[in-house]
Amino acid sequence: VENAANVSALALWNEPAVVDMAWTPDGRLLAVANQETINLYDINSRQAIRTLYPSTRELVQIAFSPNGRWLVSGSRRGSMEEGFFSTLEIWVGPDWKPLGILYDVPLALSKLEFSPDSKTLALAFTSPVYEDNLIEFLSTINWQIIEQLQPGTVLDVAFSMGGRQIAVAPNRYAIRFWD
Repeated sequence: VENAANVSALALWNEPAVVDMAWTPDGRLLAVANQETINLYDINSRQAIRTLYPSTRELVQIAFSPNGRWLVSGSRRGSMEEGFFSTLEIWVGPDWKPLGILYDVPLALSKLEFSPDSKTLALAFTSPVYEDNLIEFLSTINWQIIEQLQPGTVLDVAFSMGGRQIAVAPNRYAIRFWD
């Protein structure tokens, strides 16, 4: 009641279990990922405008590049007993046309994050096997790995505003910083 005058509009979208959400850099679209699709919503009209169908299911992460050119989705399948496998797919904006599978690896994706300048995509993988815990950095120019970092367990990763440092969360109680 106290902030009712500040509410511009409400919307209710019925989605299967939401696994991740991301705003386009201009704030016009909200991407909502469930395990099988990514729905794009126009915030002004409060309408679903497009559904993206990744070729792999079990989505866990989505991210828009800060320059608004790319949308990347990450899926993860498998189990501790069988092993994990992760896939990245990419769409190019502003129409969000699919470019296909970008990356397929036998690792468990825990996070994907673009650098502030959109030139690098960080992929964090976590595993009970110490050597399989790593962050791979891909160039968005040619989508090739340009660097790897083995910081131990990686649940989350975030770039600094200038893109020169990253923060890595190995668990819920710690943060490590890297230049």
